[in-house]
Amino acid sequence: MSTVIVTDSTCDIPSEIINKLNIHVVPCSVNFGIESYLDGVEIKAEEFYNRLTSSDVFPTTSQPTPNQFLEIYNSIPKESDILSIHVSEKLSGTYNSALQAQKNLSDRNIQVIDSQLASTALGLVVIESAKQAQEGKSIEEISTLTNNALANSNVFILLDTIEYLKRGGRIGKAQAFVGNLLKLRPILTLNDGAVEGVKKTRSKQAGMNYLQEILQQQTNLVSVAVLYTTNEQEALSVANDVKEITNIDNIVISQCGPAIGAHAGPGAVGIALLNG
Repeated sequence: MSTVIVTDSTCDIPSEIINKLNIHVVPCSVNFGIESYLDGVEIKAEEFYNRLTSSDVFPTTSQPTPNQFLEIYNSIPKESDILSIHVSEKLSGTYNSALQAQKNLSDRNIQVIDSQLASTALGLVVIESAKQAQEGKSIEEISTLTNNALANSNVFILLDTIEYLKRGGRIGKAQAFVGNLLKLRPILTLNDGAVEGVKKTRSKQAGMNYLQEILQQQTNLVSVAVLYTTNEQEALSVANDVKEITNIDNIVISQCGPAIGAHAGPGAVGIALLNG
């Protein structure tokens, strides 16, 4: 029996990869006041960041509803198993919405996983899972491989401003870390599914240098993604660093969608790492 991979729009996987690997994406919602848009469907990254930096209304995000998951699950042929891999439960209610939908489809073989990750750290694992699905592996095999990969994936993101993270309310354990940063630029990661501070840097370049140090510490990299919100040139520069330091050429370069960008803010750049 074939397996289909489902994820949510926080994964920040480029659309060409989603289409190539037949990944089904359930969109989160982005809200500007009373106006609500489906992430990546009704509002694209360029329009979102234009509004983020020019609007007086601060955007909020919300998880997909169980009905949205039911719609996606029901669109997948009944003879296929479904592996549904989602953003950390500590950051979003997306995982719980997927669980509720799963309970309403007891006749289907649906497994739902809390990745404890977000953005391209989640995305890299979803990509690997989808490749395994295309190779014809069973859902049990893919689930085991996915959980192993999740334990070896993480993201490090350098913020240009902490304003959006603090206003978005998803700051978690990093609250004390960023509380008095003023003009410092923090590098954040995820630990046990929650946002955590790694390093405080005094300039953007110092932060970029620290990302290089993180890359140099890796010994068993399988794949790397470079993520950014508004500055593609910085992302391309980081991608060149990745190639020089790791000798990995097939790098995923991804602009963060609204679900992540609403909290990271403009000017953010980072790396996601999947180790073997």
